[in-house]
Amino acid sequence: MAHPSVSKVWAAGGYQSSIFNHGASLGIDVEVVQRPRAKGFEPLTKRWVIERTFGWLVQHRRLARDYEALPQRSRTVIHWAMAHTHETGS
Repeated sequence: MAHPSVSKVWAAGGYQSSIFNHGASLGIDVEVVQRPRAKGFEPLTKRWVIERTFGWLVQHRRLARDYEALPQRSRTVIHWAMAHTHETGS
């Protein structure tokens, strides 16, 4: 497995079944997070974690746009941004 520490992934319902099949082939449990049927705002616990993380990442200018030519560079900048976020307590 390429990422042995990943055992579960939460995904929005709009993702194609190929995502779930791919996750299953890697031994990853892919769970769909459903939207509530009630009207009005209701934060979804699992989705909120992802949206918050994306919010933290785009505070770093290099991650606000896709400037990097190599995925390894993007990964490095993401690690730097998350280390900085953890350090500042944001």
